[in-house]
Amino acid sequence: MRYTVPRPKVLVIGYPSNPTAEVVDLAFYEKLVAFARVAGLTVISDLAYALYKGRRDVMIDSFARAGWTIPVPLASMLAWSPIPEPFRHLGSVEFAKKLMTEAHIAVAPGVGFGEEGEGFVRLALVENEQRLRQAARGIKKMMSAL
Repeated sequence: MRYTVPRPKVLVIGYPSNPTAEVVDLAFYEKLVAFARVAGLTVISDLAYALYKGRRDVMIDSFARAGWTIPVPLASMLAWSPIPEPFRHLGSVEFAKKLMTEAHIAVAPGVGFGEEGEGFVRLALVENEQRLRQAARGIKKMMSAL
């Protein structure tokens, strides 16, 4: 930093990282703050995905109770989930269509992200907690119709 002209005044840090959802631990932030103090920098931290933890927790819990276990994303507004076993034979596009017509839920078919995405769907945490619980009720209804 001593060779940087003009001397920086601000350090902008963005974790969780987008699009990878890479996270860092508390020790990282402790070192970052210590460095910033010594260097006389102001730290601006973008915690954009912190606004989604409550939604994520509601989705994970309510969808699991409805019969669809989703891996917990560490930090993101998105969840990447395998298609539940009873529906895997459909593939991601047909499963997404089934969710749309029967459970009234829109998801992105995994195959849209490349052939390795087949067998998965991507869910976005863009709705509030009440709407996520409503989505879980639709999933439960669809699962119980098997």
